[in-house]
Amino acid sequence: MSVELPSDEIIFRAIRIYLGRAYGEGGVPKGVEGKVEELGRGDVFTNKVVEQGKGRYWIRLGNRWYPHMKVCMEERPDGRGYLFRADTHDRHVRPAEGSKEAGMFRELVEKNAALSKEIEGAWAEEGIPTFRTYWVCPIFREG
Repeated sequence: MSVELPSDEIIFRAIRIYLGRAYGEGGVPKGVEGKVEELGRGDVFTNKVVEQGKGRYWIRLGNRWYPHMKVCMEERPDGRGYLFRADTHDRHVRPAEGSKEAGMFRELVEKNAALSKEIEGAWAEEGIPTFRTYWVCPIFREG
């Protein structure tokens, strides 16, 4: 049984919400706009700007202070669809504690975490499934 991928309509709504929160009034950078335009050309899931792994797809769109944050679509734990996550992509490497960069990096991680929570909250309000809504709202588990 194959897992149904998210529709283009849901993906582009999620991206629109993400970009609005990630870049705010400062505007979306041209390079990020170009990625979104490229996504509109053909199948999203075979597009060159979409990276993928086992049961997971992601689009690196960054935010106003960190270029590596991404929109992730991950297979639901029950294998009956996909959930969206604003992946901060900042947990894999850290400066040494006590270094001059440690404090700045800690601030970045905190800002990214708050932004991720804000984006995922906005997605949930718009009916875009996230891990948080999956675990607390049975409607997403009923298929």
